[in-house]
Amino acid sequence: MINKHLNIHIQNRPWGNMIRFCLNAPDITVKVLTVNPKEVISLQKHKYRDQFYYIIDELTIITENKQEDLVESIAKPGDEFYFHRGTLHRAYNHSLHPARYLEISFGNYDENDIKRIEDKYGRK
Repeated sequence: MINKHLNIHIQNRPWGNMIRFCLNAPDITVKVLTVNPKEVISLQKHKYRDQFYYIIDELTIITENKQEDLVESIAKPGDEFYFHRGTLHRAYNHSLHPARYLEISFGNYDENDIKRIEDKYGRK
């Protein structure tokens, strides 16, 4: 599935394929996050950036739906999630192995832009 919010381009090669998530784009930050077994990132939202997750290893994604309820989804490798600014979201690794996902942030990336609603580790 190709996310409609992104200019994702897939090119087939003799050895497989290449997925390009961005090309010469400003104000984009790309990270791969690893969530340890049975750990969870904070329930959070951002004021100055949208985020796109591309799932590498199975984990649980929790996000806010249009009715502002929290919805849990089992995310499998290849699944995609797009969080607009102000949308609550979190990732939970329910497995016994580390779980990874690619995160692409669009907009001004600043760690101070994280508004934590719940945090297992007591961070504000």
